[in-house]
Amino acid sequence: MFAFALLDLRKHFATVPLVFLARDPLGIKPLYYSQTDEGFAFASELRALLASGLRFRASSLPTRSLVICCSAAFPSRLALVENVFSLPPGHRLLLHVPDRRRTPRARPWWDPRRSPAARDPRRPRNFTTAVPRVRALLEDSVRAHLIADVPVGLFLSSGLDSSAIAAFASSRAKRYQELHALFSGYDV
Repeated sequence: MFAFALLDLRKHFATVPLVFLARDPLGIKPLYYSQTDEGFAFASELRALLASGLRFRASSLPTRSLVICCSAAFPSRLALVENVFSLPPGHRLLLHVPDRRRTPRARPWWDPRRSPAARDPRRPRNFTTAVPRVRALLEDSVRAHLIADVPVGLFLSSGLDSSAIAAFASSRAKRYQELHALFSGYDV
């Protein structure tokens, strides 16, 4: 899981400095960006971007409503602030620093159909063989993440993924420690 930015100042590589942004294939780490007449800014949190000193306006009411009501369906491109965008999962963005005429465009760098996992001959080819494999991988991952020196917490979104993780964690937690969970903003 990652979201990063690189500034390339090498003269032999390009005639102008370049900024390269990238986000992990699953979109675990957020990365917001904006280009206005005042300049280009990016941050891993919306409030950090807003604190940059650039002037932003709230998005239109229909856009705000769509983001708030349907954020799971439209997570990557819409934001609550006009001209602020979230780099989609598995995408990159290349910006020529002094060139304000060109708006940077996000381009995919990762395609799940062409990933090494998709080409693996041991990969399950149907649902029946995939279920036990995914279950084993999920249980192994949860078991590894329960090993900690501090209390372990779960954020439950009521989706299938967080419910499965909570079920596996609660069955294993007795060996390690108590679990603390947060569901829809309330301590459980």
